Amino acid sequence: MSLLSKGDSIQIREVWNDNLEEEFALIREIVDDFPYFAWILSFLELFFVRSLVLTFWDDQGNLPTCGTDKFCIWQFNFRELNVNDDVFANDSVELLNTEWYRF
Repeated sequence: MSLLSKGDSIQIREVWNDNLEEEFALIREIVDDFPYFAWILSFLELFFVRSLVLTFWDDQGNLPTCGTDKFCIWQFNFRELNVNDDVFANDSVELLNTEWYRF
């Protein structure tokens, strides 16, 4: 099984409305070779999803590189966090700022 080392680079492919179709096309290209996935939801408020993170891998544990020299994961963004107006849990925002979450 392949495991990432600290020196491995990961590209978080930020997905917004303007590049949604392009990123879906890329996912359709890799999904047959990387059929396993995990997802994480990030919430702003009780039932309001801010983002969805998808990670794909193959049966050996390898992540796709999407034609680059970095491993690719996707973050689908539904809304920006506005710390002045949005209701949020401080511990959730702290998690988003950790090295673990940001790779």
